[in-house]
Amino acid sequence: MAGHNKWSKVKHIKAKVDAVKGRIFSKCAHEIALAARAGGADPSANARLRTAIDNAKAVARPRENNERAIKKGTGELGGAAIQEVMYEGYGPSGTPLYSSGCICPHIFRLFSEGKWQNYPPSENIPYFGFFLVNCQLSRFISPLFF
Repeated sequence: MAGHNKWSKVKHIKAKVDAVKGRIFSKCAHEIALAARAGGADPSANARLRTAIDNAKAVARPRENNERAIKKGTGELGGAAIQEVMYEGYGPSGTPLYSSGCICPHIFRLFSEGKWQNYPPSENIPYFGFFLVNCQLSRFISPLFF
């Protein structure tokens, strides 16, 4: 039978597996970069970084990639700076909504260009982008929750 060989089946399976691994590795890289920016590049002094590195090791992420993410987080390497932000807004019928810990490379461009689809850690961004009448980054709504 023409066109039926083992490689044509393997390449589709490999593509799916690689896509999943890529998403997981990206999440690990973002978390490592944020932890390095917040508490420094030394894992023994930064508990959040140590936990992020342990999580990356658990999913078999290469050590060189972890070191590169730490350098990116501390600013030694160039590139887009990943930021951890908090979104607030009012939903339907004036319901206040609050979401913290969203990870994105550029705060203000996130909604305008629909880039939220490329960043899985911010799974709640579509709700803010599509259903809210008013979305803001300031801290007007957070006192209602704390």
